[in-house]
Amino acid sequence: MDILKLLLIVHLIGDFFLQPVKLVEQKKNSIKGLIIHTLIYTLMIVLVLLLFGNIWEIIFWTLFIFVSHTLIDNFRIKFTKKINNNYFSFWSFIIDQFIHVLLLVTISLVIKSNLNSIGNVVYNITFLKEIGHNIIINYILAFLIVLTPASVFIKHFFNYIFNKQEICENVESDNVGALIGMLERVVILLLGVLGLYSSIALVLTAKSLARFKQLEKKDFAEKYLVGTLMSLIIAILALVIIK
Repeated sequence: MDILKLLLIVHLIGDFFLQPVKLVEQKKNSIKGLIIHTLIYTLMIVLVLLLFGNIWEIIFWTLFIFVSHTLIDNFRIKFTKKINNNYFSFWSFIIDQFIHVLLLVTISLVIKSNLNSIGNVVYNITFLKEIGHNIIINYILAFLIVLTPASVFIKHFFNYIFNKQEICENVESDNVGALIGMLERVVILLLGVLGLYSSIALVLTAKSLARFKQLEKKDFAEKYLVGTLMSLIIAILALVIIK
């Protein structure tokens, strides 16, 4: 099993899917919220670390992730409050994610993909071996990317490009547009997996027809095109992971 891909999966789950809006607000305003988020995130990482390396490596990297994630997030929160603009919000999000991923790459290089006794038990589960561990991991990683993480990135990108007044945080508010975007990327990814590439055009056409009247407005049309292309690019990149 690829330890880096597993770490990326739990990173996405811990930093996006298990960080609801309420926790984000609590994290911004109190150290308690930050600690709760970091504990959840670290627990997700530990689930992977338990499969690899020895006990001392697991303890060291658990403490390392907890401390580093707390410091990185705290640093970003403080500077976002001081530098209150969309440009800094976008780039701080990119740098924040880059550093987190870089730390996970470091862990994977040090520990390597050497399974311990617990890892071997999981590896030898019959149905996992029959399907293929790497195939399962690739599918999970790809579909996670096109959901909340993609929506969060696109919203940051929109604020950066179109300079909206409101500052985007690292959780997207629940709205119809976000849901449509996620469904669009999932459908494109599924069609790509099935090899039905020509059908992807039908999805984009159906979406355009639903917004036909609004597309007459230049401002909306520009934002619509940027959002659609970004969704398409992310779905294609996710498809590359599977293929």
